[in-house]
Amino acid sequence: MKDLLRTLIAAIVGAVVALAVVVGQPALAGQVEKAAAKNSVTSKSIKDGTIKTKDLNAEVTGPLAKAGTALQSVPDGSVTNTKLAANSVGSTKVADHSLKLDDVSVITGSNVIDFTPQNVNNCTVAGPIETGHVVTGALILVSQPFGVSGAISITTQEVASPTQFNIVACNVGTTIAFNPPPATFNWAVIGNGS
Repeated sequence: MKDLLRTLIAAIVGAVVALAVVVGQPALAGQVEKAAAKNSVTSKSIKDGTIKTKDLNAEVTGPLAKAGTALQSVPDGSVTNTKLAANSVGSTKVADHSLKLDDVSVITGSNVIDFTPQNVNNCTVAGPIETGHVVTGALILVSQPFGVSGAISITTQEVASPTQFNIVACNVGTTIAFNPPPATFNWAVIGNGS
């Protein structure tokens, strides 16, 4: 009987200890959480999708709220280059055939020029044309106006001033003189020059 009583007491004591351990686990877990060293929890330690707004301080939520408000106030298709960071749009993001001359040029302009008659293998210079922008080393495009075609070749020529260029008309490849009519020559400076 004494053996049975000892076994029964040992079982009761074991059950009470086991119950204390099981009941004490939530409290123990709380102690472990509080015992984590400062700055010891990293992104890798946090389960994805478990951080709530209430877990973030005002230093984080303030700028996020402002960014969200700013994004909601921009209607689709209305973002302009002044709202984009420099070099943030690549050629793959630009719709084919959507850019205009003003989008790729530094400056554009036009001049009405009445070239003198062009003798065979002769060139005439018109200018200088002031651009207000440094054109030295830049690409300068000049349109070939209607009525100034055929043997007349239009090119550009830099001059002493870094903001000016000449338009040159040459009669090449013919055996007769040619008098081009007055025409509007559109031009564009592409690139920043030097």
